Amino acid sequence: MRDGYEAYGWAASLNAVHRRGDDAVSSCPGRVYHYTCRIHPPESDSYERCLGMSWCTICREVADNIVFVARDTVLWDALADLPADERERLSRSQRKLRDHLDRLVRHGRWPPETTPPDPPDQGRRRDRRPSRRRRPPRLPLAEEY
Repeated sequence: MRDGYEAYGWAASLNAVHRRGDDAVSSCPGRVYHYTCRIHPPESDSYERCLGMSWCTICREVADNIVFVARDTVLWDALADLPADERERLSRSQRKLRDHLDRLVRHGRWPPETTPPDPPDQGRRRDRRPSRRRRPPRLPLAEEY
């Protein structure tokens, strides 16, 4: 009997998708997709614990982990456009959620075409060349004394 992942064509990975070891390269040319969703309500102490999923649409290899996401970080909700009953059905099962996202990928409707926000300014101008490192002061030679 096959386990839950293999029963639906998914191959479970303990590490990362398409990572075979130190020097080994995966033979699959597929792109790895990632999705993170919250699994606890906002009032819970475990709200920062989220489900992180990575998968390849071609070889159907998958890696699921619990990941930390800061409480104030807003995550994109892939199920926001769905009716409440279908949203509830998909949110109860990692496999069903992954199948839904994989279907969106294959139909070209996911990932969303959003540009990540610029990182906060560090107080330096980006168009300025980095300052040159100053040499330490020259010490006089012994014969100059």
